[in-house]
Amino acid sequence: MRDQGTSSEAGRWRIAIGCALAVTTFSGVAQAEAGVWRSGGPYGGAVNALAIDPLRPATIYAGAEAGGLFKSNDSGGHWLPINTGLTNLDVRALAIDPSNRFRVYAGTYGGVFITTDGGGTWSAINGGLPTTFGRVVSLAIDPAVPSTLYAGLEGNWLYKSIDSGETWLLANVGQTNSIIRTLAIDPANPSTIYSGSDGGVFKTTDSGGSWTPVLFGSPIIRVFALAIDPMTPSTIYAGTVEQNGSNHGVSRSTNSGATWTDLHAGLTDPQVLSLAIDPQVPSTLYAGTSGGIFRSIDSGDHWSAVDAGLTNPSIRALAIAPATSATVFAGTAGGIFRSTNSGDSWAEANHGLTNVWVFSLAADPTNAGTLYAGTSNAGLFKSTDFGATWVASGTGLTSVVYCLAVDPATPATVYSGVSSDGVFKSTDGGGSWAPAGPGSSFPTTAFLAVDPSNPTTLFAGGHRSGFFKSIDSGANWVEANVGLSSLWLTVLAIDSANPTTIFTGTESSGVCRSVDSGANWLPVNVGLADLWISSIAIDPATNPSTVYAGTVTGVFKSIDSGAAWTLASSGLTSIAFDLAVDLTTPGTVYAGTNLGGVFRTTDSGATWSSDNTGLPYMDVRHLAIDSATPAHLYAGTYSGGVWQWTVPFFADGFEPGDACAWSAAFGGGCP
Repeated sequence: MRDQGTSSEAGRWRIAIGCALAVTTFSGVAQAEAGVWRSGGPYGGAVNALAIDPLRPATIYAGAEAGGLFKSNDSGGHWLPINTGLTNLDVRALAIDPSNRFRVYAGTYGGVFITTDGGGTWSAINGGLPTTFGRVVSLAIDPAVPSTLYAGLEGNWLYKSIDSGETWLLANVGQTNSIIRTLAIDPANPSTIYSGSDGGVFKTTDSGGSWTPVLFGSPIIRVFALAIDPMTPSTIYAGTVEQNGSNHGVSRSTNSGATWTDLHAGLTDPQVLSLAIDPQVPSTLYAGTSGGIFRSIDSGDHWSAVDAGLTNPSIRALAIAPATSATVFAGTAGGIFRSTNSGDSWAEANHGLTNVWVFSLAADPTNAGTLYAGTSNAGLFKSTDFGATWVASGTGLTSVVYCLAVDPATPATVYSGVSSDGVFKSTDGGGSWAPAGPGSSFPTTAFLAVDPSNPTTLFAGGHRSGFFKSIDSGANWVEANVGLSSLWLTVLAIDSANPTTIFTGTESSGVCRSVDSGANWLPVNVGLADLWISSIAIDPATNPSTVYAGTVTGVFKSIDSGAAWTLASSGLTSIAFDLAVDLTTPGTVYAGTNLGGVFRTTDSGATWSSDNTGLPYMDVRHLAIDSATPAHLYAGTYSGGVWQWTVPFFADGFEPGDACAWSAAFGGGCP
């Protein structure tokens, strides 16, 4: 389990959890019969590594950040996850054995993995690698002796294996700075290898026996990418990232690293994260930067931006098809893009690439099948077909969408909490966004909710900022923190039967309740203690006095509106990041958990069991439901996108086709 305590990343998780909770709890959420999970996206997410099969260029491997490995057999037209046996899904490097196309190596934040069947199964090969710091960020294979390979790690470690990764030995004598970010082997003389690190470029001429610096300086030069001219191996290119005034961009050596020349002409972004050389015409190079892709047709002397169609500018990986070099692939912070005309234009090639961290989910309570998903690494998306397909819907948004809320009376009005930029508003169903008003910018928003009895009233709050209230559809906000035990808020739940009653969770002070729409608060923690609250849900189907709270130690339940709590998590093996109460079957609650998938209780929390058929991504951060017939439950995952679960049948209670009953349950009226 990840530490939920002090890191900034943990803080982002807490924020993300709260956002979805605010949406799902006031909406009602969740359904009652197990089905099979399926995914339709949204597609994209950060891609750190690309590798093209040299013998069958239509086969491509992609290493995703936190999403594992994906493979395409049709030149990026479709992708499938290939993670069987891969115990760490943060992939940073890839290498294909030139003598056996089915043998592929993956460098991850958990060491090195190998497949011998083209990605069918993976196994760890970490014998000799450090067990406490096995973050592998670069790999290289000796083209003459493919059983010899090199792995660059964070922490000034470079390791070598001569038995296809079965065992490793330290080989970094002379390396003097941390993080070996990139490796390049001289194709004509494989005993000569170059490493790029946070200390510059180092060179070995004895297969890693010892290293000497060949590109260094003050301030320190950070090298993220290396490329060797395949026809003239004495020509090497280094892509650097500016640090403390060090601005090199791309540097070139034509004498095997003895001297270097900086290449700036036309290269307007000094943060070079990736490089690629055209294998057919080596004078053509591509530089992937934090601000887009640049191309040179004269060996780097001059550069020009080639970004048409590229919607994500942070280029982490580049790969060129060996036989048809006009085809270039770019791995970005938002997915994979492909060009078939040497970079003149680009198009997304993400179908099936479900490497998306979902920060927030919101279902339109009156239009079945309409769903919004805010992500951390791909933007905001909207689906109108139950999650089968998604379209980008974030025009005007400035940053990560932590929270989403739909106006139940006017569903074309949607609100989003955007990083530290405050609340944004769309009045055209997510088509375009703008700040909700001059008073809508305040510290990081963890949750948003619309008062179901008065949709012009909104509630927001979050990390370090406390509780805020707006009575004019988000144009202006006032603080409402009287009585709160902490200003570090995580989640919000509104009692749909009595909307003046609101519960909020804190990071270290349990639950607080307001019975006057946030004007005053009172801690309600008897039996709960001062825990971090990851989720809150009210059960209107059983009794509005029944409240559930997810914590780091399990799910707690109150039957008296929070006055007293008891543990109710038997069988629940993970933190409940989000809770969703079934409107149609009293006593049924769903939990999206940390690394445990989705759990369900049908006896009001007395016992829980998992409902994960077809769900490969177990880190479920958010749940949402719509009122379709049959109903659909959605799970927003960390690094796996949105998954949809169709409910096969309904128990007694609301008929799912009764739009009036569902709308009333969601706080709205009859259509």
